[in-house]
Amino acid sequence: MGSAGLGTWRSHGNFLAKDLTKVRSVEKMTEGDYIIQNGANSGVGEAVIQLANTLNVKTINIIRNRPGHEKVAERLTKLGATHILTDDQLGKLETKELVKSWAKGRELKLAFNCVGGKPTTEMARLLSKNGHLITYGAMSRQPLILPASLQIFKNVHASGFWLTAWNDSHSSEERQEMIDGVVKVMKEGKFEEVECTRNLWSVTEAATADVKGLEVKLLEGVGRATGGGNGKQVFVME
Repeated sequence: MGSAGLGTWRSHGNFLAKDLTKVRSVEKMTEGDYIIQNGANSGVGEAVIQLANTLNVKTINIIRNRPGHEKVAERLTKLGATHILTDDQLGKLETKELVKSWAKGRELKLAFNCVGGKPTTEMARLLSKNGHLITYGAMSRQPLILPASLQIFKNVHASGFWLTAWNDSHSSEERQEMIDGVVKVMKEGKFEEVECTRNLWSVTEAATADVKGLEVKLLEGVGRATGGGNGKQVFVME
């Protein structure tokens, strides 16, 4: 969405073209190239995996090493992830050599960051010369530090992506081009929605059931959404 006030995630909506946005191509990617990203199991991360897959661009995906990460890795592999690392593998010589063996001489020139902190610094070290780090989030709330050596000797450069600024500088035609491309991939069955828990809220039930019971259901869903570690929560109105 090009505007921060357009409401919550939904399956259908009617918007003006100027209120929708397109993420521009920041690096020219060719078949067989590699992208690396952290927060790979986020909504954006899953989208990157699937869209890259349609272009035959390979992905190295970083997830947190926490209980249940094997299930997360299984989900991402199903979506088309090429390789998966856990964040505690970053900064190790063997990981650098592993990534090099995966790339087989290909440059690793693009990285997506939504985490920040030291793990992102270590991810940036894996970029090739003239690599580009795009930051669109900072979930760790830690500063992003790029050592001078990366900037001087490898010319790694960093930039941010902010939806509002992008929207102000691009035309409705460009937005439409992006939308058409994504819709095409979805129609072809190559793009799967984010895995989520659906909390059903039936209008009929609301009219006939115990109001207190419905309130409990609502609060439980909101609690899962705000508590963390419970995945995406969606309220389905029928």
